[in-house]
Amino acid sequence: MSVILHDRSDGAAGPHVPTKCPAVSRAHVPFDGSTDVRELARTYLAEPETEAFEAMAGRARIPWLLGRVAAKEAVGDHLANRDFAPFDPTRIIVTNDSNGCPNVAVRGARLATRGIEVSIAHKPTVGVAVAGRVRRTATPRGTAALPTGVGIDIESVEQRPPSFADTILSPPERSLLQAAGHDRDVWLTRMWAVKEATAKATGLGLRGRPKDFEVDAVDHERLRCCGRWITTAPLDTRDGLYIVAWTDSV
Repeated sequence: MSVILHDRSDGAAGPHVPTKCPAVSRAHVPFDGSTDVRELARTYLAEPETEAFEAMAGRARIPWLLGRVAAKEAVGDHLANRDFAPFDPTRIIVTNDSNGCPNVAVRGARLATRGIEVSIAHKPTVGVAVAGRVRRTATPRGTAALPTGVGIDIESVEQRPPSFADTILSPPERSLLQAAGHDRDVWLTRMWAVKEATAKATGLGLRGRPKDFEVDAVDHERLRCCGRWITTAPLDTRDGLYIVAWTDSV
């Protein structure tokens, strides 16, 4: 098993331009037959996380572990890009708030993680995460939450019935899908992943309202959703093709 780290641009519209200090750090962690699950848990999990992992049953354990490993690698890489010394991953603690969103802290180094957010997504044999420093502002009461945080999602490319597009896409989005000129299954998956990543960046998730997160512009493999540019990329694994979508700037 290997952890793959990715540096991304500053998120400005137009071509990607590498920066010395990326706005966010992204990681993905594949799982295969050579993966020593126990060793992976010992290397990355703090005691409370180990207890949670051991208490899990069935198929949920591996994806959860892969997501935690990806999150800690993304956080560690983000801090390293800002000249912090490397952290033992067991010192990076990832918990969840009441909405299910992950929170991150570094044990013994609270200042280092002030303002850092992390987002996690996983499938049975791959975990992905993105981390970045966020300055949130209060959302006025009665208004929709804005996608000002970080968000990531991973979705499998597969055939979906026409009813799926009708459920998640507004009429203008269906026009974008038709005009894309590419494989319909790939682009429908791309738009679905973008909506999920954008919703995660609000800190609240989709809440069963995918059409509230409308894609209104396409720039190659970047899509604008709720005023936020979301980067997407294919991820080919032994279990099939996925689309990863993430906020590449904060």
